Amino acid sequence: MTPVQLQCEPRWFHGPCWLKLDQQYWPKVLEIDENKFNMADLESKAIAAALPTVSPSEIFRLRSSLVDLVRLTVYIQRFKWNSSPVNQLCRKVGCITSHEYGDAIKALVKLSQQESFPQELADLFKSGQVQDSSRISPLNPQLAEGLLCVGGRLKNAAVSERWKHPYILDHRHPFARPVVAYYHQKHFHAGQQQSTLSVECIRSSALWAVFVCLVTKAVHLELSADLTTQAFLAALRRFTSRRGKPSLIMCDNAKNFVGSKRELDELARLFDSQQFKEAVLRHTAEDRIELRFIPARSPNFGGLWESAVKSFKILFKRTIGTRSLVYDQMQTVLAQTEAILNSRPLTPISNDPDDF
Repeated sequence: MTPVQLQCEPRWFHGPCWLKLDQQYWPKVLEIDENKFNMADLESKAIAAALPTVSPSEIFRLRSSLVDLVRLTVYIQRFKWNSSPVNQLCRKVGCITSHEYGDAIKALVKLSQQESFPQELADLFKSGQVQDSSRISPLNPQLAEGLLCVGGRLKNAAVSERWKHPYILDHRHPFARPVVAYYHQKHFHAGQQQSTLSVECIRSSALWAVFVCLVTKAVHLELSADLTTQAFLAALRRFTSRRGKPSLIMCDNAKNFVGSKRELDELARLFDSQQFKEAVLRHTAEDRIELRFIPARSPNFGGLWESAVKSFKILFKRTIGTRSLVYDQMQTVLAQTEAILNSRPLTPISNDPDDF
């Protein structure tokens, strides 16, 4: 049967015609009368057998990308919904909605957990806690909408439920690989993140400024078109307009820009010029901002913002590489990178959920 013929086949969407009839008219099921057998003639044996290991479902091998796997699951769920006779007037068509996307992820997580933690799920449904010998018992697992989630003190935090109790996945299950790969790529292949003020050059002759809070280490990125005093002050105005005016700004000294590239030499001359310093000091004084330059040839005094520069370069190079970007594309990359740097953990993450 071809796909065109299948589309016009009523049994594909409605099932056999006898399903619409009363149950008394359904095909009769052959029933076996046990009284016809002599129980003494039946041999009884006790057999010891190990429970078979649950193999991962084939759906996890159909797609290697998490997005493709979720979309496939959405279409499977849509087909199930649209095939039901009671849903003929409200069939799901068109673009995938966020609600469908979330339901598909939950379905995949639930299936992977049923295959990875069948005993833990049974224990939680029965007694509300897993056995001490379980490998996920340190996570204090609990059930939320039938899914295994991390417990701990985050239940009292003023955040959404998905942040309080993240799902538990088995790293050995095939579903874990596309999940990790997706978030690794989404966060620009970031590793351990650490990210005040620093200016660096990039290949396209544009500049980016990194503002780092000395208290919280929050990062703000600004793009500057050229190496002029006006461009620097414009970036500073955009920062203070969006984030508020700081009481103190610490900045690199011109002697710290050491390198063979023309842009670095030009940047050093800009920072070392008396006109630049007077213009910046005049602007910051009007806004009641104290500006301090670190000692000459002492980049270790700016270690806090130098680490942010390093973190940005790692994310930028891994994602963009040697490709050229126009101004609005660079703005988009900076905004995404800023979000990633501000979502990084400030301290090493503990495996104990009660530490949070």
